[in-house]
Amino acid sequence: MKKTRLNFFLILAAIFLSFIVVTSAIAEVQENQEIAIESVTLNKTELALTVEGSSETLVATVLPANATNQLVEWSSSAPEVATVENGAVTPVAVGNAVITVKTVDGDKTATCSVVVSEEPQNDERWQEWKELVPPVKVWTVTFNAPILPDSVNSKSVYVQSNKNGKPINCSTELSEDNKTITINPPPEGYMPGQKYILFIKNKVKSASGKLLTKPIKMMFSVKPAETSEAVVINGITEDPAVIGKVVVTTDSDTNLAAIQAGITMSNKNLAWEQVDPRTFTVTVPGAAKGEKYAFTLNTGFTVGSGVDVEVEWAEENLPFTLISTAYQENHPIPVKYAGYEAGGQNISIPLTWSNLPADTKSLALIMYDLHPIANNWVHWAVINIPATATELPEGASGTAQMPNGCVELINTFGTCGYGGPEPPAESGEHQYKIVLYALNVDSLDLSGQVTLAQFESSVSENSLGSAELSGVFSQ
Repeated sequence: MKKTRLNFFLILAAIFLSFIVVTSAIAEVQENQEIAIESVTLNKTELALTVEGSSETLVATVLPANATNQLVEWSSSAPEVATVENGAVTPVAVGNAVITVKTVDGDKTATCSVVVSEEPQNDERWQEWKELVPPVKVWTVTFNAPILPDSVNSKSVYVQSNKNGKPINCSTELSEDNKTITINPPPEGYMPGQKYILFIKNKVKSASGKLLTKPIKMMFSVKPAETSEAVVINGITEDPAVIGKVVVTTDSDTNLAAIQAGITMSNKNLAWEQVDPRTFTVTVPGAAKGEKYAFTLNTGFTVGSGVDVEVEWAEENLPFTLISTAYQENHPIPVKYAGYEAGGQNISIPLTWSNLPADTKSLALIMYDLHPIANNWVHWAVINIPATATELPEGASGTAQMPNGCVELINTFGTCGYGGPEPPAESGEHQYKIVLYALNVDSLDLSGQVTLAQFESSVSENSLGSAELSGVFSQ
């Protein structure tokens, strides 16, 4: 019995020792395993600094906190604007820069946008605005006492662009009596039609060491290029039917690329189309009723007498309009919308409408042939279109693309829905009119085959207004 107990204790001791060995091995493996970096962040994503101002330090945080390799590298996209060392960002010159921190392990990155501006000065005194100076304008500034030559430099006297805030390459000279500063234009001259600001900072000192009492700044505009070479804009007219659409006309032939570069709008990506060499249409994205939008004319363009560069679409009384992307008013209807007998695909015409009259509850549409031989042949009749609908897509007739709840009636062909143009051969050009009625009722009591007279009689008592689109077709 004693021997059995002894053996039992020996077995337990062996198991215990083996557990310690295994546990130690696992711990050693865990200690040697590297933990990868998942991300890195900065304590700030934006910094605003001033030239000759103090530096600011960015702090990078690596996650997870117990990552094996915590080392990071710093870089600046524009060292001439701002430098970075171990997270400390130092302003150098006016401009923009992006500071990037990157982990050595895993190349994880985070960025901070830095804007460096000129040191703000209080009580800057604006001088009188100077308009239309020549591109080679030389400025002279005379003081009532001699000034210290060393205080006149690119930090105390300079010109900057009003467009991007960057300094211009202008040289300065001091007169023999040290009382007059001459500011020369850049070697290539100022840009015609652009605006600039002349600065004289209170870093300028008198010979006795006194600072300029109040810094001075003066804005000036440069004369545009010779008007004989400039394109005159003689018309800027907003389209009353389409919010955001403007028609621009010129007094001379102009290409699309030139007008796209010459006429711009702040923070808007304008969409231009050329109608003819002197007529262009432009769409202002995001335009809204009642808001005003101003065009900017760049070098090479000028505005004619009485033309307003500001456009506005009225809050109300915009016309009820029906258009198609397939053809314009009174233009030929593309053959694919014709009937099979005329070589077409017999697919319904795409239609879009806007500016419904107030209190519209439903819409009704009819398409018919005005040619005497056709006797008002009905090609398409649709009723009970919900007022919330704004379009009938191409080929919608007879499909689920038709608005919910609407009813397509039987046309003169004897079929339900759309029947494309099929005028008799050699009968000449036929005019097809599409009329969309806005109604003050939710539905009309019409069914089966319908004539133009029956349709018009049904809608006449309930109509709030109508919009029309005409096209032509012939065989």
